[in-house]
Amino acid sequence: MVYLSHVLSDYTPTYGGKDLCNIEKVKKISNGDTSNNSHIHLSSHVGTHIDAPYHFCDDGKTIDEYPPEFWACKKPWVIDLNINKNELISYNSIQIQLNEIPESTEILFIRTGFEEYRNMNDKGKFIFQGPGIQADIGYWLRKKNIHKNDWTGFYIII
Repeated sequence: MVYLSHVLSDYTPTYGGKDLCNIEKVKKISNGDTSNNSHIHLSSHVGTHIDAPYHFCDDGKTIDEYPPEFWACKKPWVIDLNINKNELISYNSIQIQLNEIPESTEILFIRTGFEEYRNMNDKGKFIFQGPGIQADIGYWLRKKNIHKNDWTGFYIII
């Protein structure tokens, strides 16, 4: 199993360092309320998320248009890398690992280890100095046809 979720907190990084996550405690037993309750305010780009085709295309599907079983992948593949800040991953740098991917793979995860910086006070390292991929990997993935249904199955765990 590949665990993809992360804890939401005041330290959760956000896209571009904007639209911060805000967890507001609106009820507290310690204040005499009958229960503890919070309001969570966040952008759809906060925390673990997937960009549906609609995010980049007006006539693309939205997340709610996919049935729950769509999200279950039985044949994932994980590549583990040690990545430096600001490093771009190229096809040549991981060619051996890419060529080991089985034909039946539905989704590819590249785990860079950068997730350790997610909830630190110094959000700049995670947000602005994280790894990226070069276009040659995207071209390779299209040719390799790694996918589940109508999505290209690619994700970076950072």
